[in-house]
Amino acid sequence: MTTFGISFFKSDEVKSTSSSLGIPSAMPSFIKMVGDDALFPISDIYKPSEQAKNTSIGINTLNEFNEEFSNIESSTYLYVQIQYLKRQGASEQEIQKLELQLEEVDKRAEELYIRTQTTTGSPSQNLLLEKNIKNLNVANCGDRATLVQQKLNRQHIPNKKVMLQSIEPFAEHEFNVVGLDENADISDPSTWGDNAVIIDTWANKVFNVNSAKEFYLDFFGLKDFQNVQSVEDNF
Repeated sequence: MTTFGISFFKSDEVKSTSSSLGIPSAMPSFIKMVGDDALFPISDIYKPSEQAKNTSIGINTLNEFNEEFSNIESSTYLYVQIQYLKRQGASEQEIQKLELQLEEVDKRAEELYIRTQTTTGSPSQNLLLEKNIKNLNVANCGDRATLVQQKLNRQHIPNKKVMLQSIEPFAEHEFNVVGLDENADISDPSTWGDNAVIIDTWANKVFNVNSAKEFYLDFFGLKDFQNVQSVEDNF
C-alpha cells in the first residue's frame, strides 16, 4: 500500500531478489516509518521547532486579524510613516498627500477613543471595541494589540502585550509576543529568547526579535530597542 507517498508492504510480501545476497525486494511491515501503527509516528519524524510553531501562530493570528478587520486604517501608522519618509527624503507632494490622509483618519481615531476609552479590559467590553473599530474603520496599535491578546487567550496560547517606549524621539508602540523564554526580562528584548515571535498587526508583520529590532529602529528612528514594559489587559 502507499501512504503519504511511501510504499509499505506486509511481511508476507517480502521476497529475496538474490539467493547469494539475501536482499529483500521490499521493507517488512515491522519497520514501517509512517502510519497509525508505525514504529516511528509521523509526529516523531518531523517535529517543528518551537520558533517554527510560534511563527505559525503569529502568521495565523495576523491573517485572522486582517480577515476580520480588513482595510482598517491607523492614524499613528500614518504619522510614523510620514516622519520616516521625511528622513528618507521623500517628495513634498508625497508627504502632503499622506498628511491630508492623516488629518481625515485622525478624526476617526479620536472618535474611536471617545467611544471606547472606558470599554476595554474584558471580552464583553471588547465586543464594543470591535464594533466601533469596524464602524469607524480605524484602530491604532494599542487597540489592535488588545484584540490580538484576546484572540490568543481564547486559544490558551501564552502571550504578552507589551509597549515599546522611547523619549528621544518620543514613541509608544504596543504589540504582542508569544514564545517568551521563561527567564525573559520584558524590559530587555535581548533576553526574550530564540523562540520569541512578535505579532504586530499595526505594522502587518510577524518578526523574530532581531528582525523586529531592525524594523523598529529604522521605521521609528529609534536609538535603541530596550525600554519595553508589559501592558496586560485584565481578562
